[in-house]
Amino acid sequence: MMLNELIVPYKINTSADVVLLGAPYDRTASYRRGCAKGPAAILSSLLHQIEPYDRWTDSVPAKSCAISFVMMPELNRAMPHTMISRLERQYTALILKNAFVFLLGGEHTVTLGALQALALRHPASEITYTIPTPTIAPIPMENMRIVPS
Repeated sequence: MMLNELIVPYKINTSADVVLLGAPYDRTASYRRGCAKGPAAILSSLLHQIEPYDRWTDSVPAKSCAISFVMMPELNRAMPHTMISRLERQYTALILKNAFVFLLGGEHTVTLGALQALALRHPASEITYTIPTPTIAPIPMENMRIVPS
């Protein structure tokens, strides 16, 4: 059994315990673009190269939860503020259905949409986001503390 039998495309009317959210974006990359191909490559690897059987537990842990994926189309054509807004809406829709979301990016900017969705869902929480290199932050994030490194 391969993971491609267990990971299925996400449909709006279904529920999933875990959602792999692909955000193929590298429009603001400053050097050697290509990270927008990362989410599809990771998903392909998961679906075709990884054996889900765990020899230590003699089980297939992935069978115990519903795993789905969503690849956000046409994301790399969007301007940064539009991409962040679209990603925030998609991420919010998933966490409102109680899905555990794994964000598969692109470049660092995709994180901002996910963090904004989390900050709106958990306003009492403090989210610390360390920026390893100068990056854009076009939308004010009142619920977040930005910690430059």
